Amino acid sequence: MCGITGIVHLNSTKSYPFVLKKMADAIAHRGPDNEGFYCNDFVSFAHRRLSIIDLSEAGNQPYHSTDGRYSIVFNGEIYNYRTLKRELEHKHAFVSHGDTEVLLAAWAEWGKAAVERLEGMFAFVLWDNVEKRVYMVRDRLGIKPLYVTEQKGVTYFASEIRSLLASGAVERKLNVDFIGQYLRWQTVYQPNTLVKDVFLLAPGTITTLSDSGKTTETYWSLKDLSNKSFAGNLVEAKSEIKNLFLKAVEKRLVADVPFGAFLSGGIDSSAIVAGMSQFSSRVKTFHITFHEKKFDESAYAQLIADKYATNHEEIRLTGNDFLESLPRALAAMDHPSGDGPNSFLVSEVTKNAGVTMALSGLGGDELFAGYSNFKHMLQLSRYSKVGAIPYSLRNALGKAIQPFSNSVKVEKMLQFFGEKNMDLHAAHGLLRQALSRDKISALGFESLSATAYGGILHPELHKIISQTSVLEMSTYMVDVLLRDTDQMSMAHALEVRVPLLDHALVELALSLPDAMKLTNSPKQLFVDALEGLVPDEIVNRPKMGFTFPWEVWMKNELRPLCEDSLAYLEHLHLFKKGAIQRLWQEFLNGSQTVTWTRIWPLIVLGVWMQTNKIEA
Repeated sequence: MCGITGIVHLNSTKSYPFVLKKMADAIAHRGPDNEGFYCNDFVSFAHRRLSIIDLSEAGNQPYHSTDGRYSIVFNGEIYNYRTLKRELEHKHAFVSHGDTEVLLAAWAEWGKAAVERLEGMFAFVLWDNVEKRVYMVRDRLGIKPLYVTEQKGVTYFASEIRSLLASGAVERKLNVDFIGQYLRWQTVYQPNTLVKDVFLLAPGTITTLSDSGKTTETYWSLKDLSNKSFAGNLVEAKSEIKNLFLKAVEKRLVADVPFGAFLSGGIDSSAIVAGMSQFSSRVKTFHITFHEKKFDESAYAQLIADKYATNHEEIRLTGNDFLESLPRALAAMDHPSGDGPNSFLVSEVTKNAGVTMALSGLGGDELFAGYSNFKHMLQLSRYSKVGAIPYSLRNALGKAIQPFSNSVKVEKMLQFFGEKNMDLHAAHGLLRQALSRDKISALGFESLSATAYGGILHPELHKIISQTSVLEMSTYMVDVLLRDTDQMSMAHALEVRVPLLDHALVELALSLPDAMKLTNSPKQLFVDALEGLVPDEIVNRPKMGFTFPWEVWMKNELRPLCEDSLAYLEHLHLFKKGAIQRLWQEFLNGSQTVTWTRIWPLIVLGVWMQTNKIEA
């Protein structure tokens, strides 16, 4: 795990060492253990290393093949590298014990086809010194980011946007066209970002750069997975889930540094710890708890820690601890979102406890219908007959009733009736919506429709639960949860691994029929598949979620920060005059449709723009 950055200048004679150093320095926090550079007439690569596997100098990057043909900078982990190494060692004489050398040997042996053999999380850039080509590759689920920009025929890439900004080649300009999308869904969906001309490479793709131009091909996609059907019965499905899950956990325990697991006491984190205990006699677990009783889940975490005899550390914090860390969390935010500070705090205390790698239960809700959105999607799909009513009539009716709605739920339902296409895309877009289109319009921006991420679903929408999983993973998970997990954990040089996003397990879960996954109890199929590894007390406990009294704080302790940020946005003249203050006043007055989650992204935007000197 680390940070990578670099410049591809295939047709430029300019030298870039000084620029490269500034780009690497901007992401030094991602890799405190080593700094490496490689420059030639065509590419300039830099690497900041966080040592996890093979802590010796043999694991430093950029890495070069022994024949001098290939050079690589790689961020991530290849979990099956030992298996691949055994396949390759009859042709390649390995000198290190890490996965980077294996990755390079695999590419030398199989070319681009090597990517389909990789199991893990990764973003890497590889230079072929014979064909004079550059390959940029991102993992299947988008766990590891790779940002790119093209300036005057030169391509810059990095693990974080701030590294691209440090190059001086990228204008610190706000991507105004996507403000509406950001306000509506608390993020900007890739490939776009809030920095003009900066993009994210798509998950599961390989981009090739050469003298003849740029091409991108997809080697794995979520889109078609939900249209595949599992051939077995329920018993066979449970057996396969357990088998793939335990394999996924086991593969992610390979490390040469102290590691552990986040243990909230919920189903997913408990399952991860249960899985780890099958392969390790002494698992280290971390639980963050609070003095406030309503946020205290320590009893559930302790139950799992006792059951599996983990080396358990409970870290008790106060609300003030969180508030004190908030400015640092916001400063660490590479790209704004409506989430993130929670991950920053958990990562910080875990790293301070002496751990360099931790396993997370992220992905369980998306794969096994853990969110309420799954049931809501089924309910909304039943309104398809309403879609037969002429759009003009539905839209007029919704607008007429809208002023009298006093809840987010009613507001979203009326907006759904006003969608031109009342399909699953529209339904999911509304369920994930923060600020409504009307309120965004009042601020002076047009929001993209709820089908803004259309094209993700397969045309045959016969598996609503699996299709919803695809939508969740293609939007909220990759562009909020995974992006925030990466930037907030790496702010502390902490690697986070996510076994539930093992691509084989994802493929299986999406192939299962809806009836197997939609049960009375959340994620019952997953729990049953693990055959008692997760106790009933955890399964049947009330869901709490990792939240804080944000509304109270924003009206009190955080009010100066909030109002300073909003005032900054107001003076930019991006928004309609007085619109931001009117929205803030609605929040202060307790509006049911302007809750803290709907105005917080605006506050984050203002802080982020000031921190990174982004101009409107």
